[in-house]
Formats: sequence, C-alpha cells, structure tokens
Amino acid sequence: MITGIGLLVLISMVFFLRIQFSLDKQDPSIGALMAMGVKKRDIFPVLLLPFALVAFAGGLAGFILSRIFTLEEVAASEGYYSIPSIPMITHPLIFLYCVLMPPLVCTAINLLLIRKKLSRPVVSLLRGSNESKGGTAGIAAAMLAGSLLAATIFMVGRGVGLYCTTVKERLPEEIRYGNVYELSEEQTEVPPGAQSAYRYVFSLEDHDYIRDIQFVGIESGPPYFDLSVDELNGGVAISSAVASRYGLKTGDTLSVFDSLTGEDYEFQVRAETDYNVLLTVFMKIGDLRSLLHKEGIAYNMIYSDTALDYSKDQLFSAATKENLIAPVEALEPVVASSRDIFCALAILFYAVVMIYLIQFAVVRRRKDIACLSAFGYGNGKLIWFVIGRLFALICVSAAVSLFLGYQISLYFMPSMIASTPIGLMIDYHLPEYLLHLAGAFGIIMVSVFLGMKRVESTDTLFYLRSRE
Repeated sequence: MITGIGLLVLISMVFFLRIQFSLDKQDPSIGALMAMGVKKRDIFPVLLLPFALVAFAGGLAGFILSRIFTLEEVAASEGYYSIPSIPMITHPLIFLYCVLMPPLVCTAINLLLIRKKLSRPVVSLLRGSNESKGGTAGIAAAMLAGSLLAATIFMVGRGVGLYCTTVKERLPEEIRYGNVYELSEEQTEVPPGAQSAYRYVFSLEDHDYIRDIQFVGIESGPPYFDLSVDELNGGVAISSAVASRYGLKTGDTLSVFDSLTGEDYEFQVRAETDYNVLLTVFMKIGDLRSLLHKEGIAYNMIYSDTALDYSKDQLFSAATKENLIAPVEALEPVVASSRDIFCALAILFYAVVMIYLIQFAVVRRRKDIACLSAFGYGNGKLIWFVIGRLFALICVSAAVSLFLGYQISLYFMPSMIASTPIGLMIDYHLPEYLLHLAGAFGIIMVSVFLGMKRVESTDTLFYLRSRE
C-alpha cells in the first residue's frame, strides 16, 4: 500500500510534466478559440476529457488485471494447501482508488495548468512564443522520487531473497545435533552419548502476532551449543536471531509472558551467542527450573547425534536435522520467484522513469537544440548541454537511493516476516553495492543514448522558423 501511494505521487508528477508539454503545443489552437469568442468554460472539457479518459481506462484495466491475477493465485493455492474456498470480495474503497483516483488526480493537475494558461493574453497564445522554460524542478523531483521508490522495491525483493538464502546456508551449520526429542513426561535419566536440556515456551507480541520464543535451560559446556551459562547469574543469553529481530543487546531487558498462566516475566540480557536463525533464549538449567517451580533434576528435551529408542508414548515430537532443514529448502523456489518479481519490477520501473524524463528534458529544449545545431554543435555536445546538470543529479540520486532503499527495506522487513520465528539477517556489503550502482549507471547510459537519438531527430529548420 505504501508503494502504491508512492507510485501515485510519482505518476502525478509525470502527469504534470506530460500535460504541461502537451498544452504548450496547443497554445495557438487555444488562442485561436479564445480569439473567436469561445468561452473558457467551453475550452476546459475539450482539454480535460482526453487525459481523464486515458487515465480512467488505465485504472480500470489495472483493476481488472489485479482481480484476474488474485483469483489465479487463490485457485493455485487451493490445489496445494488445505484452505477453504474464499470468495473474492472487493472493498468499494479499493475500486474507487484503482479506477477513479487516476482520472481525478489527472484532472486536478490539468485544471491547475489550464487555468494558468488561459490567464495569458490571447496574442501570446496565438504566437506560441511562451516556450516552457520551467519544469526543471519537476523533472528533478520526479528523478529523485523515482530513484528512491525503485531502490526501495528492489531492496525489499533482495531482502526477501537474502532472508531465505541466509537461513538455508546457516541453519545446517547451527544445528549441530542429528536428532532432537521433546519428551511428553519429564525424565531424570539421560541416554549415553546424549545431551539433556529443559525447554519452555514463552510468548511476546511481535507486529500484531503472538510469537512463541523458546527458552532452553542447559548445563555448562554442552557439545551442541557454543555457550557457557555459569556467568549468567540468573540472567539469560539471547541468540543473535533474537538480538537482530528485537533490537536487543547485552544489558537490555527482555519482556515475555506465559500464554498459559498470563504471568509476565522480565529477564536481564547478560550475553549474546552466535545463533542466527532460530529465536532462542538460553538459561542455566537450574534457574529455568526454579522459575517454573520445578524441583529436583528433570529434563524434557534430549539432543543426540544418533537415533534413540523412545516409544511414541514417551514423545511429544521428534525430528532429525534433515527434517528441520527440509521446509527451508522447499520454501526457497517460492521465495526466489517473489524476489525475481520484485527486482524485475524495480528495474523496469527505474528504466521507464529515467528514459521518459530524459526524453522529456530533450523535447522541452528542442528550440535551443535547433539554434545550437545551426552553429555546428554535434549531438554529443547537444545532449550534454540539455542534461548535463540533470545527469549529475541522476548519478547522485542513484548512489544515495540505493543506500536509503536498503535502510527503508530494513524498516519494512520485520513486518513482512512477522509470521516466521527467525532472526532478521539482512546486510549490504560494498562489493554488492558497487555492482548495483553499476547496473543503475548502465540504465542511465541507455537512457542518455535514447535521448541522443531524440536530439538527432530534431527538425532544426522547423524550430528555427518557430523561434523567429
């Protein structure tokens, strides 16, 4: 929804630039109508209707396509997952936003421009001498907004893909045991070669979700967790996943509650362990037992490299390392397609914005190009004359927007992955940044090349006569 609002603002700016250019070309026609006594109120519909109809048709087509794609997605999901048939219901406000917002915005912008134009003297309109010299600020604003929006969409897509890829890479490294058993009844004996622990699940609020977070009570020096709990002094050690997901560090307080009893708990964070994937909090096993009013020695979780001989009645659940990794591997193709769609849309959107605005900058300076061309300036110098300052702005905006887009994606990612109990592992390194920046420069150079083609197609004699 935020991206949609950003697109609306950007498209409004493109509307403004395009309508301004189109109306400038119609100056003589408007002046002739006014000279013949046609009232301003009669001219307004003639100028407003074409733009409004095009915007309405585009909005309606987009709304219909969105319904088709959504129906197809729901139908595909029903074939794979156990979900009920859900009727597609469109809220009236969504219909109004998609179908009526574009023509309304287009008409409002058009009205502002037409009122200003019709306030000019009729002779000035007839001569068509008022070539638009403004619009540079509008082009620059559209460049900046388009770059930032495209970078944000791209970084969100990259973040979604990187999130899944990182989990797939790190999860096998962090699961150091071959089997894990959750016992239905607490036991005091541990099988030879196994490691015992006590596990309890607390909850906390996380972006409108009630998130379960596992507390694992362990003894010092276990083979499967690289952590010493002797110096926690009643506090807890959080995994890197918890630290990155909730912005916690050593010395902070972790607040949770027991969803069964409703009792609230607060724990002092005394250490952080390099356990990046799962949301896990470690405690000294005796402290966790005392907190839960468990007396004596008891275990409800067993880790082992080899399969253990437990009956079904003795277990709540059991899993191998392969069982725990398999869901991530199955999810990767779906996540990859989402990443590719996000990134492709961002690249396409950025290319269209750059090409369109550079073309527009060339078109609105055609008379100046004709004069300079008459004095023998080549196409390379002409294109640099038209977009020299704009080119510098484009390059700077691309460099800054990539970094800002990454920061904005970090803000949105916790909401996008709120339903997954995994840490936030999204980083951005200099080599990848330079690669993305080179790709943006490639799109910019293609846009400049197409702008040069527009310079070459300028009818010099026509514009020189017009300027006279």
